[in-house]
Amino acid sequence: MKKFVYILMALILAGCFQVKTTVQVKKDGSGTLTQKVLMSTEFMQSMQQMAQSFDANDEKDDIFFDEEELKAEASQYGDMVRFVSARKLEEGSMSGYEAVYEFDNIEKLTISESPEEKLMGQEPGEIINFQFSKGNPARLNIIMPNDELREDEEFNEDDVIAEDYEDSTEITEKEREMLQQMYKNMKVEMEIVFDGKIVNTNSSFQSGNKICLLQMDFEKLMEDPQTLKYLAAQKEQDPAAIKSTMANIPGVKVETAPEIFVEFK
Repeated sequence: MKKFVYILMALILAGCFQVKTTVQVKKDGSGTLTQKVLMSTEFMQSMQQMAQSFDANDEKDDIFFDEEELKAEASQYGDMVRFVSARKLEEGSMSGYEAVYEFDNIEKLTISESPEEKLMGQEPGEIINFQFSKGNPARLNIIMPNDELREDEEFNEDDVIAEDYEDSTEITEKEREMLQQMYKNMKVEMEIVFDGKIVNTNSSFQSGNKICLLQMDFEKLMEDPQTLKYLAAQKEQDPAAIKSTMANIPGVKVETAPEIFVEFK
């Protein structure tokens, strides 16, 4: 049960947000980066009240939306990346913002493979790099971080229980409900959209003029008892580790190739 407490501590923030990163690429290598962040409105209101209780002089209406801070974050995405706009969002029971940045050369763009880690107060994950060649067709190479789990490795149900958790191979109904609540509405997505028709690619997840690098709906994953058992047994609970080790679980889209190319015109 002690192990389970650590899991819950990691999930208090993890289970109440959605992050979607969209990179749009033009034929000359320029484009835009859109970061969409949503959190539980109830959670945001609670955090707002808590922040104001610590600082009675804080009259800021929304501690989660700071346009000046979003402008300053442009430099984190690479040299010559510029802030374009930001707006508040409300979607159902979720609230948040959408920030748009632009770049002239995608090779200068640096994005984290785990953009949600910033929301959890952690250091950014490993960086995804890009190589671009103009032409007809134009070609974009996406170099993924060197994760431990790659396409030649498989998810093994016999190995899901960590060594220090062998004395409790089954989670209780109460623990199951708590895990499901913590992961409720949690989604992480990352996609690249191309200004033109894709004529050749090795992407595992192409749809029309876009490819998916990552798509995880944790709420759907919680419907699988084996996944619940697997998550409860993990030694590492940071988002990057979870994504890496879950790459072969049905219902999860995680690009495992070390390098993806896309030719478009």
